[in-house]
Amino acid sequence: MSGFLRNAIETKEPTVAVVFDYPVSDEVIDLAQTFCGVSELRGDKYPSLEPKRLQLEANRLIGRPILFTLRSQLEGGYWTGSEEERAGLYQQLLPTVDGVDIELDSEIFDEVAESSAYLGKPIIASFHDFDSTPSVDELEKRYEKFENSQADFLKIATNLPTKEDYGRLSQFTINHNGDNIVTCGMGKYGPISRLSLLGMGSLMTYVTLGDNDHTTGQLNFEEMQEFRTRLLRE
Repeated sequence: MSGFLRNAIETKEPTVAVVFDYPVSDEVIDLAQTFCGVSELRGDKYPSLEPKRLQLEANRLIGRPILFTLRSQLEGGYWTGSEEERAGLYQQLLPTVDGVDIELDSEIFDEVAESSAYLGKPIIASFHDFDSTPSVDELEKRYEKFENSQADFLKIATNLPTKEDYGRLSQFTINHNGDNIVTCGMGKYGPISRLSLLGMGSLMTYVTLGDNDHTTGQLNFEEMQEFRTRLLRE
């Protein structure tokens, strides 16, 4: 199963990851999985962080590769515990899921990446900037750091309040067309970036199950499904 997530992300068609958080009915899971390529289990958004509970939730998503994420508050997530506790929870979920997302700048990155690599589970190293988009040179430094890590993919999500921000993230994506990168935007130009960057070299985009949240760039999966249906219609 170690190649399950990797194969889903590296497919020739752009991959759509549906973000699952609490609560989700079986009916919604079945509907979403007819469309998505990857199921992201956002553990930090669940009310119970008891490992067995999260393992049960992961088992409900079997059918598509499961990407497990415990996003730190420092990068827009809901995790409020210690980094030691977060590392421990990643360790306990690794045997159940197909891969993990961990912030590239996290103090526990190396620990989680080493455990993931040992089990043959792909790692997405992520970087988020909720204020703006750094210069292309700064983004390239993140890419260099990623290349020197044990991660398999680099995800960069930045705020796009202006055309200039959108242009910088677009240029970085074009520079790495063919590399293992995932890019997406938030803010004013976020929604369009979730679509356009797929054509510039991003391997995957993320959609929500509920109402769209254009402030963070999120489209819901119905919007994405409609777009793909129209785009791919011959």
